Amino acid sequence: RHTRLQGDWSSDVCSSDLSVLPLIRQTAEQIHNELLLGDGEGALALRTRDALYVETPATEEGEEPVVGLYGKPHDRWDAANLAKQQPGLAEELAARLKARCGQEMKAEA
Repeated sequence: RHTRLQGDWSSDVCSSDLSVLPLIRQTAEQIHNELLLGDGEGALALRTRDALYVETPATEEGEEPVVGLYGKPHDRWDAANLAKQQPGLAEELAARLKARCGQEMKAEA
């Protein structure tokens, strides 16, 4: 079972047995503290209560991925990229994203 969100993002890249449907129906016993997202073209994101970390693959071979870090909930439109101002937080969320995706892919195998 895959968690799917409508719009630009879906969690198809790092699938999960978690669903947002109980949250929408207000029947959730526990709200998770982070959400994995992917756009189906290689971009991955980790959304926490206070931040959205987005990693988009490089367009050219040998280049670094494009990283975005946005303060939530006040930056609704992801307008202010804080990755350079808060490199420690960006690195922490990048590591959590990689760890979660690795766990999800191992669970599928």
